[in-house]
Amino acid sequence: MPALQDIVPNKQQAVRLVLAGVLAVILWEITTRLVFPALFDVKLQPAILILKLFGLGKEYKSYAFALHLFTGAVLYPIGFYVLVRAIFSFGAFVDGILFGVATWAFGLGIIAPIAGIPAFVNFNKGAWLSLAGHLVYGITLALVFRNRKHSRE
Repeated sequence: MPALQDIVPNKQQAVRLVLAGVLAVILWEITTRLVFPALFDVKLQPAILILKLFGLGKEYKSYAFALHLFTGAVLYPIGFYVLVRAIFSFGAFVDGILFGVATWAFGLGIIAPIAGIPAFVNFNKGAWLSLAGHLVYGITLALVFRNRKHSRE
């Protein structure tokens, strides 16, 4: 079992982790709001998933979007850090791929059905583009953070 000092980030790691989360969510937004609509005529809207999850109307869309950004910039990076520091790490790139797939599976495989949306949205084009977006997110997060498992920097 890892020691607590291996799980709790030091100041430099915490700053790098937040930076990685912010950059990853920015790249997610660019990819899903600009690139995918231009190439595939599909715009992913995670805020709609959040609204349905909480049973809220579209008047709360800006709050749902803010929650989406907070999750991508802060909450998911914390989960990523705990996983790669305390449980396993296969190197930044592979960690990013695995985390991207995990966040996609969590969002569309668990959260979507709870919100009343078919699991993985019946694997439509948007579901596969969501996987691509989550891979972009996960790989960006991992490469910017660059886990250094055996150092305390």
